[in-house]
Amino acid sequence: MKALPLLRRHPLLHVGRLTIVRIPSQLTWILPFAGLLVGVCAPPALAFAAQSQEPQPSAAPPAGQTTQTPEKNEKKKKHSHEHDFLLIGTVFTEKGFSLEGAALHVRRMTEVKFRWEARSDRRGEFAIRVPQGADYQIVVLAKGFQGQTRTVDAKSGDREDLVFRLVPASQGKSK
Repeated sequence: MKALPLLRRHPLLHVGRLTIVRIPSQLTWILPFAGLLVGVCAPPALAFAAQSQEPQPSAAPPAGQTTQTPEKNEKKKKHSHEHDFLLIGTVFTEKGFSLEGAALHVRRMTEVKFRWEARSDRRGEFAIRVPQGADYQIVVLAKGFQGQTRTVDAKSGDREDLVFRLVPASQGKSK
């Protein structure tokens, strides 16, 4: 409660877009709890820098230089999730209980290696984001259960809702 009057008594210094506040050393232990960014400016005091609310005018490009068009900016992006396909679903046991920790492996049908992996959460749910425009194979594996495989067409639409009901693996061979 005493921190606010102490902060108000200390002078403010405006430098460009920054405001510097001098804070007495007695308040240094409060600042980490308040989540403030603190830097040392003098031995008995600390400096706190915050951006002011003053809008800055945008600088025009120098003569002879042009700004990049939006098309060029889009090409520079590594990967945009705009055209991704979402595989979302739940893994259940044979009795209908959610199955935590089931491993899901996804690959394109044209590839040999699995490129995407996920695990079901405590509610048996999972979500995997893959690129659109291909057919995918999903393999679900869990300890003590038989694995399941599904094929998903990701050429149209933007998501596929899946439900896997895993059957327990047989303990012994029956005759």
